Amino acid sequence: MKKHLSFNRTFFAVALAGYVAIVVLLAVLDTYLISSFNRNYIQTQADSVSACTGHASEALQNLKRFVYEKWLYDADFLTLGSYREKENLMNARFELMKNLENNLSVHNDASAFVLFYSGEEKLAYKYDKAQIPDDSMASLKSALSEWNDAHPVSSPEWFMLDAEKNPCAVIGYTHGNATIYGVYSLKSRLRLLEDALPKGTAFLIRDGERGLFAPEGVENPEALLQETEQVISERASLFGTVDTAEIRGSLFMKSTIEGTEIVLYTKIPYRFEKIYRTQLLVILLVTALAISALFVLIIFIRKQFVRPLRELNQEMVRIQNGLAYEPAKKEYFLKEFDDTHKTLGYMTEALEKQKIATYEETVEKQRARIQYLQLQLKPHFYLNGLKTVNAMAVSGDTDGMQEYLQHLSQHLRYLLQLERDEVDILQELEFSENYINLRREMSGRQIQYHVYNELPEGGFPVPVLCIQTFLENSVKYAKLGSVDGVLELSVEIIHFTADEEEYLDITVRDNGQGYSENILEALNSEEASTEALQGAAPGDEPKGTNVGVNNLRQRCRILYGELAQLSFRNEDGAVNEIVIPRRKEERP
Repeated sequence: MKKHLSFNRTFFAVALAGYVAIVVLLAVLDTYLISSFNRNYIQTQADSVSACTGHASEALQNLKRFVYEKWLYDADFLTLGSYREKENLMNARFELMKNLENNLSVHNDASAFVLFYSGEEKLAYKYDKAQIPDDSMASLKSALSEWNDAHPVSSPEWFMLDAEKNPCAVIGYTHGNATIYGVYSLKSRLRLLEDALPKGTAFLIRDGERGLFAPEGVENPEALLQETEQVISERASLFGTVDTAEIRGSLFMKSTIEGTEIVLYTKIPYRFEKIYRTQLLVILLVTALAISALFVLIIFIRKQFVRPLRELNQEMVRIQNGLAYEPAKKEYFLKEFDDTHKTLGYMTEALEKQKIATYEETVEKQRARIQYLQLQLKPHFYLNGLKTVNAMAVSGDTDGMQEYLQHLSQHLRYLLQLERDEVDILQELEFSENYINLRREMSGRQIQYHVYNELPEGGFPVPVLCIQTFLENSVKYAKLGSVDGVLELSVEIIHFTADEEEYLDITVRDNGQGYSENILEALNSEEASTEALQGAAPGDEPKGTNVGVNNLRQRCRILYGELAQLSFRNEDGAVNEIVIPRRKEERP
């Protein structure tokens, strides 16, 4: 069977898929642009920091070379280093300091020079006030004096000193009694870097294992160092060696000044206006509007197209399945749907009238069929009853005849309920017990009758004679081993639910010889039972299987369709079982 697609669902799915594809494309473009801008932003900041440390590295190398040359070749410095008591060193000191001052004024590679020597003054210095203010210079002289006293012979390695929040890189050379120190202020270089980086950038300088140096404005440098090392270490564990890492809205950088153990730590905040540009904001705005429009489009299509089309389709399916048309009492927004809805209403109104007439005619035919099937059973009781009454009258058993007539009248009154298709199970059980009493009186036979029931509250409707039919077969045809044998009859009733349907399972047993193979096969064959009743005119005896069983099967087919089931088997006697559903119109 070819599978059909639903137009409204297909149209909705295609339209939605196309629009979603556009939104996804915009989202991918946004993601790419954001990623590109982020990379460019990070690269720009990294380039600025790298340029700063590169410039500082170059300046330190030039300064180291200059101090080294003074230590190795400068005659004035060598004179100061070869100090002899009572020797006049003023001229050598003056010439050396003049030369150092000239270097400060010409080059930017040095911030200050400090000279320690033996003599009357023992200390001389020159400094650039633009890089090292007076108060910072006083602090630097004091720190250098302490350092020089602790290290009388200076090794040519860079070390850091803090001059009033002005971190300075220092290198010194010693010759005899004289030591010359070259000083480079990192604060001035950091000030240039701070202007190039976003506002709020924090700096930290680490001199190997010798200490931390933080410019002004940096609080808790230990925490900043630990945070930067942790972030870069975590990123390095994932991507290998890195010196830049972005996390929690900040960019962390770690940059070493070449030729030294001095490391610059930088924490740069993300600034929205620095990262995102106008074109990206426009695309983000378009994407947001597209997503908003997507929800509006979905609501519009579902409300004004999909839902009306589904409602019309559901009504057509109801009509196709034979159900009554229930027109929606509203007008649709789209004219085509509104016209179709009205036209469908006009067409189905006429069809409903014709359908009702046809249905009523069919119901009458079915009712007549049920009445006819019930009437087929009645002549047996009339004839047998009259014979029994006549025998009692001949024998003069007046009391027995009165009691029998009461049972017989109750029996006939029940049979004459032709206007009813079903009776409550309790009425059927009462009638069946009355029938057993009649059979005892008619035949004088010993009959034991037991009922085991499990009935639902509120009763359960069953077809007329659904139990009596099986009892009658057992009374008529069950053969026992002896003439005085007791016929045992039992009725077991079980109420259960399956597939959201209520059922009543009725089983009638006797202790007779059971069914023969031919009869059992015919009883369990629905086709054989149907064929046995086909073509039978009123009053004719249906051929084939038992008329009562076929009659009951035919009535169940009319009342319940395929839900009712009859089955027959032998288990130490005949076993007759019928499963009856509760019709929907009979549900409480």
